Amino acid sequence: MLVKNNVIPKHRVITIHAEATMKEAKQALDKSGYRCIPVVNSNGEYRGMIFRSRIERHENECFRSGEIPDENEHITNVLAYPKTYVYEETSFPQALLRVKALPFIAVLDKRGKFVGILTHNKVFDLLEQAFGLHAGDYIVTIVSPEKHGAVAQLSKMLNKRGINIEGLMTFDDDGSKVVRRLCITVSNVTKAQLSELFAKLERKGYRVLRSEQIEKNDHMTRTILED
Repeated sequence: MLVKNNVIPKHRVITIHAEATMKEAKQALDKSGYRCIPVVNSNGEYRGMIFRSRIERHENECFRSGEIPDENEHITNVLAYPKTYVYEETSFPQALLRVKALPFIAVLDKRGKFVGILTHNKVFDLLEQAFGLHAGDYIVTIVSPEKHGAVAQLSKMLNKRGINIEGLMTFDDDGSKVVRRLCITVSNVTKAQLSELFAKLERKGYRVLRSEQIEKNDHMTRTILED
């Protein structure tokens, strides 16, 4: 999955010119309703982000030093994240690593031109899809012995019972090479089938940490079984 398939195009994004003043930046931020907006130069190249908080901090520093903030000062000195962006061809996992806590990340084409943004909300929507939360019924977290073919063996056990895998992710929080956590979203399964499956998994050396039923209304989950 590539970033370009999930971009909000630039014609739908409020941006501001790199040579804009503090006053113009505040007006653009007010219009956008967001705490930051992208900054683009006359060639359509991304130059960073302008945050309301950075402007306010700059103004406070002026007041503390006995100066009156100049609303006609250019925003150059308060730009943030000039090197934080992704390309249209960037993969979703790489974009996830880049966006982190930002409300959005700028997206550039092959020439380095600004083409739009990938929002934080969209990234988490894609994570929901990757986890299979839209189609799955249960999320099962399993500790798997680190052995060749462990995932294939697990998939075979699920397939044998007619249980669909809607999403699967692996986690290795502490760098352990002995065990690995698997988070699997499944559908077409009953509680009775899950209980029987868990017993089988335990006999095969897996450990079921927890099982959660997906609430389809808001994609929140509630625990129904715990090992």
